[in-house]
Amino acid sequence: MGTYEAVARIEPTAASRASCLGPQGSARWPATGFLPACIPTDALPGPWEAHAHACGLLAARYHRDDGDVRPWLATAFATWDDRHHEALRNASDSVCDGAMTAVSMLAHAYRWGAMPAVPDALGHDVIELPPGLARPLRALSERLGVPACGNLFHMVLANWRWPGAAPGATYAPARLRADIERVTPMYGWLQGSAADHLAATLRCLLLTEIAGAEMLPAVLGLCDAALRHDAQAAVVHLHTVRAGIAAVSAVLGRYMRPQTIAPEVFLSVIQPHFGWGLSHEGVRLDGACGA
Repeated sequence: MGTYEAVARIEPTAASRASCLGPQGSARWPATGFLPACIPTDALPGPWEAHAHACGLLAARYHRDDGDVRPWLATAFATWDDRHHEALRNASDSVCDGAMTAVSMLAHAYRWGAMPAVPDALGHDVIELPPGLARPLRALSERLGVPACGNLFHMVLANWRWPGAAPGATYAPARLRADIERVTPMYGWLQGSAADHLAATLRCLLLTEIAGAEMLPAVLGLCDAALRHDAQAAVVHLHTVRAGIAAVSAVLGRYMRPQTIAPEVFLSVIQPHFGWGLSHEGVRLDGACGA
């Protein structure tokens, strides 16, 4: 489940309140919260495999001082047949999310040219992506109901591998947390020690989302308790929320250290890649937020 789908479950109506609460008024929410419901996959159908393959080559071409991936990507994705979109028409949400992760990763790389970014990259308001990136990006944004650029869900929260766990399978967030130090980016774009800082950033964000997922039922229960004027139940849920906030703080305290996620690495080659800052149909799209 994508973030956009999870948020759509909550509406300020009595019908929605009933749908999110069990028969005894206990809150229900997808066990993974805003994380994907299944382990991310890079097994993409037919022509979409080319995007996954290119993502595997990205770090060697993108993370270097004299690099510019635009000529390479322009050649690799110079053409595109829109009939390829049929391959995703009946595909699972996991496969569609995997395709969006791969395509948006390459689109952002083309937008910036290299990490650190090429000197003229910040000055762009519009950039013409090659057809093999532009058309799939538009098609996937329409299929998934998200803006036509990379976002936090696809570029971070659905961009990981878990050794020994089958892509596309369901998982328990508690197990992911216990094994988090073995989790790596599915598609990375950095080399050397910078790649380690990228992996730490990914783990940090995944852990905060796991803690958040455990708080969501309490948040829903708290809303229900307020509607029922049940102070005792509200206090119980508030204690759960407080413990969850403390868990998130502990994650940030563990990872936000120079030796784990160095500020200079984050600010120069991790955070900028998430940005977009280009206009699409008259609207400026910002991309994933570093905060």
